[in-house]
Amino acid sequence: MSGLFLHASWRSAGTWIWEKLRAQPGYMGFYEPLHEVLPRITPSEINRLHENNWQSRHPALSKPYFSEYQQLLNHGGANRRRIGVRNANAAFCFDQYFMNGSETSDRLYRYISGLCEAAYATNRQPVLKFTRTQGRLAWFVRHFPDVKNPLLVRQPWAKFRSAWRCLQEDGNPYFFAAPMVVLERNAANIDVANFIRALGLPIRSFRPGTAQWRLRHWKQAVALTDHVVLYKALFTLWILSVAYALPHADALFDGDDAPETLAAAFGFEFVPHERPPARMDAGHPNISVEQVKAIHETALATLKSRVDRSVLEQIVNWVAVAEAAAAVDLMDRKIVPATAPYMRRFGLGATAIGPRSTNAA
Repeated sequence: MSGLFLHASWRSAGTWIWEKLRAQPGYMGFYEPLHEVLPRITPSEINRLHENNWQSRHPALSKPYFSEYQQLLNHGGANRRRIGVRNANAAFCFDQYFMNGSETSDRLYRYISGLCEAAYATNRQPVLKFTRTQGRLAWFVRHFPDVKNPLLVRQPWAKFRSAWRCLQEDGNPYFFAAPMVVLERNAANIDVANFIRALGLPIRSFRPGTAQWRLRHWKQAVALTDHVVLYKALFTLWILSVAYALPHADALFDGDDAPETLAAAFGFEFVPHERPPARMDAGHPNISVEQVKAIHETALATLKSRVDRSVLEQIVNWVAVAEAAAAVDLMDRKIVPATAPYMRRFGLGATAIGPRSTNAA
């Protein structure tokens, strides 16, 4: 099976890149195949879910997000109503978020294969844009060896800033609630458990109810959750996802690169002003640069023994950039230079961001 699986995360410029690829002849684009709405989505909902009916800050789309799924909806029920994408499962969204290549998931393989086959049936290549697969990238590489798997990463403070704007300006808590649910549902994973313990996150390994129920709970709880805790959870999911993904990506791209650079890397033309500017204009969260740095230091110390040196170096680079950005946003003039402090402490050097030549084993 050939095609392209773009592995990104929330608020990382992945939708913009995917939309540009989707519009090119010869490609069939599927948006967020592991999204929790797909198992129950209807034709009218597909037509209604567009970038301009919520505060998405996404570029203009050529058609609704999930248009390509229309032909894949199940037929059933007393009134023969079409509902739910064939083989989609809500468990794909939050459960088994971290997988190695040797793990099995026949349901997931059957579902993703079906999407690819739908594209091949129209003589097009599938372009799947994921936001929930960085921790499972090794599994995708092993089970779909002929598909290209580029990884798009945005530094964590930029992701926090974007999620914060969605919360404060639009009343949308999803991008803080979802990481909490992911960590809850995967708290039995040893790496997740170590981070929960090291950072003192208010998360337990078992909570009653479905993932959807827990998502509703956290959407309500976000408003009452300390901002430091919100950043801890978002950063924990970021650092673990990137650590799991980096060794297996075909190519690595930085979501904070200039739009012209990203457009050229993915082979499409950049139109000025397509991407809205990133800025912290929704008021400052109640978190200091010192607290941000402390979270980073604890997390890096927890991760250090679990990853290869090259992976740690790359993560350290992003963390240093995140601290510098946080210092600017929080009006703290003690700006952290991009070479400190972790480069010196761990004896690391700079690692370039760009295409990788081979897949890691």
